[in-house]
Amino acid sequence: MSELNESFLENLKKQKIILFGSNQMNSVLLGLWKVIKMKKICIGKKFIGEGYPCFTIAEAGANHEGDIKKAFQLIDKAKDSGVDAIKFQTYTAAKLTTKTAPKYWDDGIKNESQFDVFSKLDKLSDNEWKEVFDYAKNKKIICFSTPFDEESVDMLDSLNVPAFKIASADI
Repeated sequence: MSELNESFLENLKKQKIILFGSNQMNSVLLGLWKVIKMKKICIGKKFIGEGYPCFTIAEAGANHEGDIKKAFQLIDKAKDSGVDAIKFQTYTAAKLTTKTAPKYWDDGIKNESQFDVFSKLDKLSDNEWKEVFDYAKNKKIICFSTPFDEESVDMLDSLNVPAFKIASADI
């Protein structure tokens, strides 16, 4: 175990913070600890931290509805609004939920599962995601995503996204 890990774990013990059994979760906590101890971080060409302006993010999520033209429109609207960045969600419905999981929200549509909804929204191909990120880059707005499965992480990494947003449910 590295000196930093030992110091991190020792500090957590002193603060009576319970560690999760998963090494992956402990790695996430270690990463968060490193960010907390940093004075500033950089996403794209924007610094975030004390003494820097507020970093604003437009949450696009899956509001593109699987349509690349809508994704471009969301980027345009985010850019026009003056935010620093836009964030999407990247996932495959089959890896996010089961085919029979009921929706946990009420949108007035009956007899529709989470899978039914999410599978309508995960239609962008890897090449289309590349176009989305290239479009944002050309518009000079930072673009990143919350990946919900390992394949999405790999795809986003291949596009050299400037950051990954970890879903709160994954922490």
